[in-house]
Amino acid sequence: MKIVEGSLHLQDIEIDKAVEKFYLELFPMYFTKEQIDLFTLNEVLSVPGSNSHIGTLKGAFQALSCIQTLMIILENRSEDSKAVELFNHNARLLNELGIFFPFEHKHFFSEDRQIELPLYQTKAANTYLI
Repeated sequence: MKIVEGSLHLQDIEIDKAVEKFYLELFPMYFTKEQIDLFTLNEVLSVPGSNSHIGTLKGAFQALSCIQTLMIILENRSEDSKAVELFNHNARLLNELGIFFPFEHKHFFSEDRQIELPLYQTKAANTYLI
């Protein structure tokens, strides 16, 4: 038997604050309002339901750490190879945790900042494997 601790309410609040900062401060530094509206529509950085990995103490800590790392790299406009590797690693971890983040470092720092997203992020009809 494995015991899993649930995430703390304060962790959930901090994750929400970090996501809000992404939308209000960081995305506008790199993308147009129309692109940001599309990110909202596609639920970029939306936190999944309680039955995901992020609902655990470890998952919430990992998610918050990943988001904060990405924020630091973007705020400092870091483009060295270590920052690129760190950014892409944390972006991948967010997706593994169930937080939709379809970006790589190049999407923020290249001349062409176009990113193709699905019209809407689709949700599963149920949570069971059939």
